[in-house]
Amino acid sequence: MSSTSIDTAVISSIPTSTPTFTTIPIGATVGGVVGGLVGLGILTILFIVWLRRRRPPPLQLPPNPIPLTYDPNYVQPLDKTSRLAQIIDEKEALKRQRDEFQTEVESLRLRESSRYRSSGINDTLSGSGPAERLIEPL
Repeated sequence: MSSTSIDTAVISSIPTSTPTFTTIPIGATVGGVVGGLVGLGILTILFIVWLRRRRPPPLQLPPNPIPLTYDPNYVQPLDKTSRLAQIIDEKEALKRQRDEFQTEVESLRLRESSRYRSSGINDTLSGSGPAERLIEPL
């Protein structure tokens, strides 16, 4: 087929009558846009009112604040760091007491063993001496 026969076929298929234009209703379009904007405005106002009602009211101070009374016998409570230092000091004091007690027990054992040696008794300690009596409460 040649290009001239295609052109004539396309031209013959186009209707010869004048096309009619459809008009868009401008009033309806403007009304829809304005109505949508008004609706969005109403929704925005309702949302703001809802948020304000949800929020708790601000804290209000009493009109006349009550003054605190002065107490000369008030003692400041210990803070945690000083309490911790106090506990550590008590623990160290108890450790020193324990060490002193252990040295006292050892000295008693040495005295008893030297007494047994001097008296000629070769038996081991029977567990009834003063050193054993001191160890029992531990």
